[in-house]
Amino acid sequence: MKKILLYFFTLLLLPYHLAAQTTADSLTAPLRFIKANDVITWSYHGTDFREQALELCPQAKHDSLVVNQEIWNNRQQYVDSCNNVLKELNVVGGGDNECTDKQGFPAWVGSLSTAAGFLLTGDATYMDLIERSLYNAVAHSLADSTLKTDPLDLVAVAHFLMNIPTYLYATSDSGKDLYVNLYTNATANLSVGNDQFTLDQITDMPRTNQVKLRLTKLDQETPLRVHLRIPDWAIGRNSPHARFTYVPQPEQTHRKVSSEESNEVEIYINGHRWTRTKVNAAGYVVIDRRWKSRDEIFITFPKSFRYLRQTNAKGQPVRGALAGQYGSMVYTVKDFPRDHYSSSNLLPSMAPESAEREFPLFMLPTFIRSAPQDAKAPLTDLPALPYAEVQDGNVWWNEIK
Repeated sequence: MKKILLYFFTLLLLPYHLAAQTTADSLTAPLRFIKANDVITWSYHGTDFREQALELCPQAKHDSLVVNQEIWNNRQQYVDSCNNVLKELNVVGGGDNECTDKQGFPAWVGSLSTAAGFLLTGDATYMDLIERSLYNAVAHSLADSTLKTDPLDLVAVAHFLMNIPTYLYATSDSGKDLYVNLYTNATANLSVGNDQFTLDQITDMPRTNQVKLRLTKLDQETPLRVHLRIPDWAIGRNSPHARFTYVPQPEQTHRKVSSEESNEVEIYINGHRWTRTKVNAAGYVVIDRRWKSRDEIFITFPKSFRYLRQTNAKGQPVRGALAGQYGSMVYTVKDFPRDHYSSSNLLPSMAPESAEREFPLFMLPTFIRSAPQDAKAPLTDLPALPYAEVQDGNVWWNEIK
């Protein structure tokens, strides 16, 4: 937390600058988020993010991030300060220990850096981190009954939630690009170039892996490049700024843990399969076509249980501990015995009672360390729940080396 505070105050003394990644060269001008008042959102349980924020802190306001020409011209200058903030974020998108420290404030601070980074680079990895924070660190804080004892965390969570509507979409200076960054139920009145239209987003994410986008109120056929963010969890994309990395799953050991799993991004436009689904270097699938009113995009994201490892200072994965993630949700084992260890070659099974739950319950297979070397190590299944539902436990699990 002290490191995050130090970097945060460094950022306050400087304009919002961020590292330009390799994709930054493809931008001729910074991107712009949509106006907060132009979008109405509601999460999977029907609550608007702004309503949640104002319940926590009636004075909460969204943070305005605008990149002016001076910042754009010097966008490389403060790369270290901003990237250092991101490197302090943990696997749930917060800071310090995931299960013993407050997560709201570091999540909010990190989101400001990631949002600024996206505007300057157009890189999806920044929005991946915002999604990670939203459904893990922030959701965990919202469920924490002791949160009201920490006013700083309370206000930070409120500010984070107030920012979500404006992060949903971004446009290019040319007026020819629309970026879809986050997936949640929303209705937005958008102005892209000289065109105004309504974009509806219908989805049950993060519970499911499908989303529908519908364009209406277009006066005429309009050429537009729609950039669809493909989440990191869908394809195992790693962020160069993160303290963790996805573990590649050997094909022969991968098995589906639910009927909704798929192996590739599926996109349909007006019921017809869109085959150009290659994810570009920035982490988006780009659909470049002429759009008319009532056109629809239907997306199914790959979704499977994935393991993660921590990384060292050079960004290399370090064996010894595993975390688990299903979709955007990081999982926690409430009591992980010290003499047990997990293996990335053994995927958990989904418990039968998952059908009655909002998010699945997984049974994590573990070995017992005390087993004799020449004996077959017995397996013990440990229940793993979404981090957002658990206030204590273990996010990182002993791994066999």
